[in-house]
Parts: sequence; structure tokens; C-alpha cells
Amino acid sequence: MKMAFIPDSAKLNWGKDDRTGEQTIYPLISVRNVFIFPGVPSIMEKAFKLLQHLFHDPEHLFYSRSIYINQDEISVVSTINEGVRQFGDRVSIGSYPEFHNSYYKVHLTMESSRQEEVIKAFEFFSNRLPQGSIVDYDADAVTNAMEVVPKLLKNTQLPLGFHAKLRHAVSVLEDALQQYSLTEICVGFNGGKDCTAILHLFYSVVKRKFPDQDVKIKVLYIKSKQQFPEVELFIQDAVQRYSLDLISYHGRIKCSMGQLKSDHPKVQAVVMGSRRSDPHCNKLNSFSRTDPDWPQFMRVNPVLDWSYSDIWTFLRTLSIPYCSLYDRG
Repeated sequence: MKMAFIPDSAKLNWGKDDRTGEQTIYPLISVRNVFIFPGVPSIMEKAFKLLQHLFHDPEHLFYSRSIYINQDEISVVSTINEGVRQFGDRVSIGSYPEFHNSYYKVHLTMESSRQEEVIKAFEFFSNRLPQGSIVDYDADAVTNAMEVVPKLLKNTQLPLGFHAKLRHAVSVLEDALQQYSLTEICVGFNGGKDCTAILHLFYSVVKRKFPDQDVKIKVLYIKSKQQFPEVELFIQDAVQRYSLDLISYHGRIKCSMGQLKSDHPKVQAVVMGSRRSDPHCNKLNSFSRTDPDWPQFMRVNPVLDWSYSDIWTFLRTLSIPYCSLYDRG
């Protein structure tokens, strides 16, 4: 299959996957010092990772820092311009407005080959930007998921009692992974805030238990007849973000669970974001079998005693992406 015509002078740069040792399917094409990356985003992302050795020069290091701001760019532009005047000849300063992020509105970057100048610029902006405008934002919340529990347990600013609830939730998930293999567990996920918190917490526990394995978590999505497009988009983004194995059905929950039992007979347990304040959940335990007239699964309920506030504390403290509809009220 031909995908492109290239000059005779072009070079085909093949990468190798460190985990599998296999050669990349597509090469990165270069002509002298010009590299042509593939236009498909997913393939381009892999090309960056597998062919980074082509661009790495240990003798030329670059340093960077970021600041995330929760105010519009126009309200901080004078401070940014002042920083450019002071450091622009030594530090590359970039200001990038963000219109669809739940945590910040401007991403301010500082880059230079001189680390001390980046530090000076970072301190300048940290001191000059309006008080309360700088957001403690983790741009790699999923990559850093392994550290979620230690980070939260060290945070002394969290509400009273939250640490105990978090420890209990982690313990329940660890127990589930002792009783069932990953092929026997799936996570109920419909794009809501509770199951988003559960997905991230379960992902964290799985990554800590299997740090060297490239595992895929199964998630069960039962679609309603009329679903908001924002929810569908968020779920698809989550599948990519967490590298999930998505199982989806249309229709009623009971019928969909029956289909799950038929299509995926190895699945024995479903991790759920149920809380006691939800309908019919006040008598549930951390591990509760489905009712006798339902398809038989073990329901794993790590956050039964979490409050509405606890869920949002977990999500926003860790900068976890959530469905944009929540920001619209």
C-alpha cells in the first residue's frame, strides 16, 4: 500500500518499541535536517516516543517551567509583557489561552538553555501575577496516577475525615484485585463525576500493583437513549487517556448486565461509583452481590461513604479531567 511519494534523497527512520523490541509500522521520513511527521495524531504521538533518540543531544539541554492561571489572558497581559521585557532576550516566554479546560484559562511557559534564568522568570511571574490566580495544576494527572494516594495523604488542607475514606477506598480496590484478576473485573463508567473518580483511583491502584505491565482496564458503558454529545466525547477521550478496553451496550441496565455476562463470561466483578445517598444504595456493603433476579456479579463499592464534596475534592485536588457539562451547572 502506497501512502506517499518521497524524494530519492529521503531517509526512512525506523523506531523500535522498548517493551516489545518490534520495529515501528511506519517510518519517520527525513531529508537532511527536515523531518516529516505523520498527520494522524495517534501515529505522530508514537513517533515522538519511539524516535526521540534522533533529536536528543545531551550536550544541549533546555529547561522549562509552567504556570497555570485561572484568569483571562487580557487581565494578566501587562504582567506577561513586563516579564518579556525583563527576560525575553534570555528566556522564551509563551502565553497560551485555554478555552475548554476546567482548571485554568492561561498556560504560561518559560524555556531556556540557562536554568537559572528560567528560575528567575518563574519567580518573577509567581510574585507579580494577581494573588490567587495561579493554579496548582497537574498537566499529567493520568501519568502521575501512581502517586495519587501518597499525594493526597500528605495534603493537610483536605477536609477532616477524607483521608480515612480514601484509605478505605484503596483498601477495597486492593482487596478486589486480590480476589479477582484484571480480566475478571470491569469498571462501571458513564462519564459522571463519581465513576470518573473511581476510574482514576482504580487506575492508580492497578498501576501501583502492576507497574511494569501494560494493562488495559475494562470499562462498562451502558448508553441511555438520549446522551449528551459532551458525555460521549468525554468517554472517548477517557478511553484514549487511560488506554481503556471499552465495553458498551444500549438499553436498560439489567439487560445490559445480561449481555455482559454472555459476551464476557470471565468478568465476575464490577467496580462502581455508588454512594449511600444514591437510590437503593443505603444498604450496600463494600462487596455486595447483585440481587438474585439479576445477572450475577460482585458489585465493588469503594466510595459508599463518600460525600458529594469528597468526590469533587478528589477530582480537583488531582486535576483529573471530568465532563465539561459539570462546569455549565
